[in-house]
Amino acid sequence: MKRMYKTGLWALLGLMSGMLAACDDNDETVYIEPDNSEVRQLQVSPKTVVMGYLDEEDLIVAVRPVATECTWEASDPKVADVEHDETGYHIRPAGLGETDITFKAGKYENTVHITVQATIVCDNLIFMNQGATTAPVQIFPEGTAYSIESANPDVVTPSESGMEIVASAAGATTITVTAEDGQSVSGIQVGVLSPENTFNVPSSTLYKYAGAPLAHGTYGFGALVLSPTGLTYDDPTNEWTGSEGKALFLKLFGDADGHAGSGSYTSVLTADAESNRFYVSPSKTSSVGASYVYDAATGSKAYVTGGTLEYTNSGIEAKIIVGDDTYQFNYSGATHEETHVYPYANSNGLREDTWTNELFTGTNYLLLDTGGTVIMGGWTNVFVIKMIDAAGSNYARFVFRAGSESANGTYKRDGINNGGIGSYFVASWLSSAFLIDGTSCSIPSYDDNILTVANHTAGTTTMDVSGTFRFDMTETVPAINDTYHYTAIIHLNVAGMEFTQTSSTSNF
Repeated sequence: MKRMYKTGLWALLGLMSGMLAACDDNDETVYIEPDNSEVRQLQVSPKTVVMGYLDEEDLIVAVRPVATECTWEASDPKVADVEHDETGYHIRPAGLGETDITFKAGKYENTVHITVQATIVCDNLIFMNQGATTAPVQIFPEGTAYSIESANPDVVTPSESGMEIVASAAGATTITVTAEDGQSVSGIQVGVLSPENTFNVPSSTLYKYAGAPLAHGTYGFGALVLSPTGLTYDDPTNEWTGSEGKALFLKLFGDADGHAGSGSYTSVLTADAESNRFYVSPSKTSSVGASYVYDAATGSKAYVTGGTLEYTNSGIEAKIIVGDDTYQFNYSGATHEETHVYPYANSNGLREDTWTNELFTGTNYLLLDTGGTVIMGGWTNVFVIKMIDAAGSNYARFVFRAGSESANGTYKRDGINNGGIGSYFVASWLSSAFLIDGTSCSIPSYDDNILTVANHTAGTTTMDVSGTFRFDMTETVPAINDTYHYTAIIHLNVAGMEFTQTSSTSNF
């Protein structure tokens, strides 16, 4: 008699049964192993795959029992088939078109519909010399027919074969490449270089913008300026001097100190915290990217829309597209580096000023709302002080409530619009604020922002105003189209100031 055994639980159950059988004095017990060979599941996903010829796509095949052999067949293996190895099931394209691949295991079938499209490989930016011919793309599978369309045939035109492009004239345009199955890539920039727009310049300077003051702690910017003789750029003022020639200004990504290292740089439209990038704009009239070609003859800036930069310790080659124009700037030698000087703060990101009577040469106003009818509706003895310089670019303005018709007292900025005596606050219609070099700043509620008014007598217009005020400031940095963040501290020390008393809010 044949015996059948199985390990694990079945063996244990068999052992127990055998013991019982021995007690009953039976001749022999037969153990029958259950049949687990029947396929209980076959799942294949995804059911639909659209892929390029060079793409890599896998299928997930779940079959139970796991060791079950699974077979498959492609309706058109000239389009695609499947390869199975220890890492899984992989789709292998063979041509363009569509095919169904059917998987079978036991009584189950699953079908996957696969579409294989042409793959177009190309750069998004191509530079050519005038009169040159080149094939701008590669199409896979090899031998796939394609066509080329130029947005400006006067600059770039397809060759007679249709598989290449000819640089007919200096300038810039875009091309669209379409494969025979309809796949296409558009917006490929093509710049055609010419001797007339190639400039060998004697000056190259990198102005380093540290990242921390710009709120970019780990990276900063380098402003690379290439200019001819007689045309100079002033970094602190962001102004050009000279009446002839063209210069190039590129905003490069740099390290935390703003240093941009040697290498091949490519252009990007948006901020990109990666090395070897420089920033461009969506059009030659948009300053978003802050990279431009400056024309001294017209005093105008045309903003860079694409380009490449080869930046080394011994020289520079920049190929630049500006709208419909293409330029090349060459420089031989090492680039001079300077640290950008921010106009308002020291190297620690701090600006500290002392404002005294000498600053406030404009008309200074005092408003007292004794009955609470002008400003805060029912809150008595609300004062408004405004001191201003003659140019109107700096002022100090305070709104506070005193205990009497005298403004004397010490007032802490608490940020609460509650009319509390002994505090000054942001009112609903008017802020306690400073105007610093044309930038308005609402006084924040820091503990050290305290106003003191002294030597004021009810009914008079003379008083002392003092205090120390700290602000978080931001200033526009137009050269690189960014903002600069720093701390400003104003020490206010005004004594015996004459004020013009008013009952109207129009002067505030």
